[in-house]
Amino acid sequence: MKKIFYTFVLFLFAQTSFCQFYWKTDFDTPDTAKINYGFHIDTLKSSTSKWQIGHPQKKVFDSAYSNPNALVTDTLNSLPPNDTSGIIYHWYSPDRFIWGELVLQFKYRMEGNAEDRGMVEISVDKGKNWSDLSSLGMYYWEYGFKPTLKGSSGGWKHYGVHLGPFVGNHFSNKIDSFLFRFTYFTSNDTNKKDGWMIDNLNFFYHIGIEEVQNDNYISLYPNPANQHLQIVKTNNTSKQIVQIFDCTGQVLYNNSDFTGETINTSQLSNGIYILKYSDTKYYSMKKFIVQHQ
Repeated sequence: MKKIFYTFVLFLFAQTSFCQFYWKTDFDTPDTAKINYGFHIDTLKSSTSKWQIGHPQKKVFDSAYSNPNALVTDTLNSLPPNDTSGIIYHWYSPDRFIWGELVLQFKYRMEGNAEDRGMVEISVDKGKNWSDLSSLGMYYWEYGFKPTLKGSSGGWKHYGVHLGPFVGNHFSNKIDSFLFRFTYFTSNDTNKKDGWMIDNLNFFYHIGIEEVQNDNYISLYPNPANQHLQIVKTNNTSKQIVQIFDCTGQVLYNNSDFTGETINTSQLSNGIYILKYSDTKYYSMKKFIVQHQ
């Protein structure tokens, strides 16, 4: 994905490495201010969908939560009665990792008649089946607040939900993406309103990288490492592959013909990394820390 923004908080527990990430868009950067930046209109459910990304210029919706842009059910016009507007967002998961939790957050504002309502759904099978997030119990909602997404909100509100029941097991099944659908329905009331507005869409997630296969196959020292990292192997084979990943899954070191025992870590920034060592038969993944003195 282009120009996404991260803040990293790193944790280390027992035999598993955990990384926490925060991805967000405020719809204001050149790339995110486009309807095709991960978003596409849900033409199957609502062929006349009104969703747009832009500066709201309506009677009530006259500014975004973080100006200038927001995701709005039409940035200029009020919505007609008996209308359905849907938009789908495609979120990609870090498929190199095996365990995870995902939290969806955004700011929203609603201005509608009593029966006008919004709905947020998730699909873990590329849109074949959808689950309404409002079905989750109170335990999964941030601050103990479960939004109704109905009528008028009276200003900006916070939407925050933990998606563990839907996505927690799918990281290990190598599902690499999830779909989120935002749908707004208007009633038959002819008193037109502004609809639904969303801003500061955030995905907060943490992922774990377990040490796998044979824990005794290799060992690493010193750990934390400063200038060099030593790989101690229990077996010597002719074909050895060594890779180093950071917590975003980016490959920082890739040697498919590794013959030595020492890796230069002087160019790596302070932080947590994962080393994957493999040969023609076994492999092992080990966490290590770089800490320059």
